[in-house]
Amino acid sequence: MHFVKTVRVHPELDTIVWDNGADISPDFLYEIGVPSNQHFSVG
Repeated sequence: MHFVKTVRVHPELDTIVWDNGADISPDFLYEIGVPSNQHFSVG
């Protein structure tokens, strides 16, 4: 769980990144996004 807590927004890339350099495309995040009025659980 510690790894998940290290996520941040990279100011030049406009996407989220982790300390190990991993990043996720903003387009991908938009495609898999869930409207904020829907709730889901992470198991």
